[in-house]
Amino acid sequence: MNKMSTILQGLISRTEEGKLKWRMSIRKNVLLTSVDTTAVSIKELDEFLERYRLEILNKEGFKTVTLETYDESGRVPQNSLASSEQAQDLRRLFELARRSALDPDLTLDKLARDLERIR
Repeated sequence: MNKMSTILQGLISRTEEGKLKWRMSIRKNVLLTSVDTTAVSIKELDEFLERYRLEILNKEGFKTVTLETYDESGRVPQNSLASSEQAQDLRRLFELARRSALDPDLTLDKLARDLERIR
């Protein structure tokens, strides 16, 4: 799992730079992107407990890696639990991915233009 911190940082920085675009899934609170033939999804499991799951899928669509924030029930396999630093990165990535998918700046710009025309 040593590579996961590097991968998380790469996903975060490319999303911040606008080089990586995310889209909403048909499933609630799931965001998707792809890098070449690798698909990546991040899901908010619990908004109040700030629990997230990152899944990396190969070109055939099979999950190859799952990284999840701590689950008090202990149902998450130990080797897929995120460190506290990775948990912060997962939260940051989810927020950036949601912003990329929803593009609120575009919506706000449109609303401001529309309000100007109403005078």
